[in-house]
Amino acid sequence: MAGEEAGDGGLRAELAAFLRDWAAAVVANDPERIDAFVAPTWALVGTDRYVIDRARFLAVVRSGELTHSRMTFDVVTARADGDTATTFSRSANAGTWRGRAFTAEEWVSDAFVRRDGRWLALMTTVVPAGDAPVTA
Repeated sequence: MAGEEAGDGGLRAELAAFLRDWAAAVVANDPERIDAFVAPTWALVGTDRYVIDRARFLAVVRSGELTHSRMTFDVVTARADGDTATTFSRSANAGTWRGRAFTAEEWVSDAFVRRDGRWLALMTTVVPAGDAPVTA
């Protein structure tokens, strides 16, 4: 898969399926299922500009502080070089944070590594989505 670009439909479909399945685990609010999609070093850089490591993210899901009722991804680009890959997606999600409802439209960049024949997320960065279309 070295040097695969966004035009490679196979890679894009493979990573889109990964994101769909990961989103289903998040919407199920199941920390064990979520954990199966992330590397031990995974972290999320959120729209609030804070970095949330894997352990903290799983803890707030486990406690019920964070719940999701919807999460979708529309993959704009997917690129791979060997056993690493990146995606850039438009995401929509909804849920609650500490009992307060939220909805969000975001641009999401994910980095992945392939281990034992399957992808794992290494890093996720989200920013609020604007109205302007993206060309990549």
